[in-house]
Amino acid sequence: MKTAKILFISGKSLWTKFMQCADVFDNGKVIGTIKEMTIEYKEKEEIDFVRVGSLFESIKIACENQKENVYFIHVLSIQDKNTIILNNHNLKPYYDSKVREISDGTKCFLFYDFLASMGFNVETTQDMYIKDLN
Repeated sequence: MKTAKILFISGKSLWTKFMQCADVFDNGKVIGTIKEMTIEYKEKEEIDFVRVGSLFESIKIACENQKENVYFIHVLSIQDKNTIILNNHNLKPYYDSKVREISDGTKCFLFYDFLASMGFNVETTQDMYIKDLN
């Protein structure tokens, strides 16, 4: 079986708006949780990082239909039987450049720190918003 692993961060848009309107969060802070999804492909299908990356927009639409905002989507790996190919920056992730900090409701982290811990070279503005990833 062929599979692709995708990591993404999304959160209920209503909770983020509420926290921002109540002045608990600034505009760059959002509520979000880290999730992983595995997509299965048929044995005869050819898959690569570009093909899996073409699903980013569908993931965003599916989350928006559930009243969630998507802040980050990244293809971690592709597996074909016993062969695993890691995404060593073959495909750039989707990220929301308006996000600076993410909270899961109990703890929070800087988006920059999360991306840097995944091995990305992160370029930020002086206010720590993400400008570019390599």
